[in-house]
Amino acid sequence: MITVYSREFLRQLATASPTTVGPCKIKLFQNDLAPGPDTVIGDFVEADFSGYAAISHVAGDWSLPLNLLGPSVGTQTPLDHFEATSSAVVNVVHGFWLEQTGPPVVLITCGRFDAPANMGAIGDTIDILNRLAWFLGIP
Repeated sequence: MITVYSREFLRQLATASPTTVGPCKIKLFQNDLAPGPDTVIGDFVEADFSGYAAISHVAGDWSLPLNLLGPSVGTQTPLDHFEATSSAVVNVVHGFWLEQTGPPVVLITCGRFDAPANMGAIGDTIDILNRLAWFLGIP
């Protein structure tokens, strides 16, 4: 899976401490989009398969800073679970995005799955672990 940070969020990081993340939502998109750093929320067509709902997180959902390889730190949420509850509305889901709920609403990161996920039968699932990492520079 390819994941990118949005330029808007990276600009925020330049002026803020990246040790916490505020209220945010993870959402799934169904359009065949290859997101990049200039992707904006309006580029996504949100999923609407039966049983779908965006998943909200508050600051307390994010872990304490994680020590990653090298001079990097990160934070993560518990695993997010999306599940189809019927076959009434079917989607082919291509990826996800994570947005800060604001104000203002800001795209944090987005990613495209290696292969699209069919969400059309009861029990079809997508699980996503939100992990954000920051390079701290050379010590």
